[in-house]
Amino acid sequence: GIGAAVALLLIFVVLAEHRVTLHRVNLTHPLAVCNDGSPGAYFYHEGGEGAPWMVHLEGGHWCWDQDSCRDRFQKWPALMSSTPWGESFDVEGIYAARDGPFHDAHVAYVAYCSSDGHLGNRAASEETFGWHFRGQAIVEDTLRDLVRRGLGAPGKSNKLLFGGCSAGSRGAMATLDFVREFLRGEGVDIEVRGLLDSPLWIDMDPFSQQVDPLREQTHAVLQLTNASGRVSEDCRSTYPGEEWKCLFGEYRLRFLHTPHLMSFNQYDKWQISWNLGHQIPPQLWSPDEIAYVEAWRNRVLAFVSTSPVPVGSFGASSHVWAVQERQSRTFGGHLGMVGGLATSIWPLVDDCSGLDCGCIEQPQEPQEPQA
Repeated sequence: GIGAAVALLLIFVVLAEHRVTLHRVNLTHPLAVCNDGSPGAYFYHEGGEGAPWMVHLEGGHWCWDQDSCRDRFQKWPALMSSTPWGESFDVEGIYAARDGPFHDAHVAYVAYCSSDGHLGNRAASEETFGWHFRGQAIVEDTLRDLVRRGLGAPGKSNKLLFGGCSAGSRGAMATLDFVREFLRGEGVDIEVRGLLDSPLWIDMDPFSQQVDPLREQTHAVLQLTNASGRVSEDCRSTYPGEEWKCLFGEYRLRFLHTPHLMSFNQYDKWQISWNLGHQIPPQLWSPDEIAYVEAWRNRVLAFVSTSPVPVGSFGASSHVWAVQERQSRTFGGHLGMVGGLATSIWPLVDDCSGLDCGCIEQPQEPQEPQA
């Protein structure tokens, strides 16, 4: 409500709408491949001298069994192969900031073609239905290549903002605490901060009986893709035999040690649509569906009120999700928080009552699945 909006106005960084062109960089490590074996890649913009570094993991849900992987490839082949990708594309939002602490940053946009939340570590076999799941290797080889381009070098910025949106934010969530040690192994020591846009999956049974519950998907992905290398020891010891929880936002976020900022929406459009089993507009929801959605929102608010967050969180009471690539105005304040490398910032959570009562404007719908 008003309190959250005023707090945001106090910390906003004014960012003019702007576009930056990113150019394709094919990865060369033999394990850094897409589902179909084509080379993984990231898209890069070289920033200014002394500018900070930003790594963004692209979203796009995942697949968890033979049917979901087959359907995914038929509908969205560019999420499982780099073959359809072009050589460059333009970005806007926070990655093209004209102003603020990340102005003219080095930007690495890790394109998503591993269908594992950027977390898997398994070669193609009969058990994987012929698909590679090499999200870990793609992320690691991207970081390795950025070191070759100057990340952490003398005279360069030693600040890295590591994050993603939707499936990319869940991958960043599970990877964030491993990044600094990995880079130390590559000979550089830098400050790492996280920016997680929509990682907060809530473990509620779906309203519809026709969809696969998110918990079951996550458990299946852990096994199918061998994502156990991104399960932290403190989370593993808390949930013995339930390691899938360490890839699931409602459980894993509590264990993050790297300072970060999380953005979430109290009526996360993707999760709610998935759990309801349709994308019917809210004004057409049944009373039972409305009650379910409000119970879901209450779980979100309960998480935020009880979970420590090393930097901060921003939760709009809006029926959207994954806004950081499209809304530089809203995320200007987020960049100000993380750019200041603060150690404690209060959560900023809309306290108004009802769907879409908050301060996030509705973005245009993306063309790919974003969760």
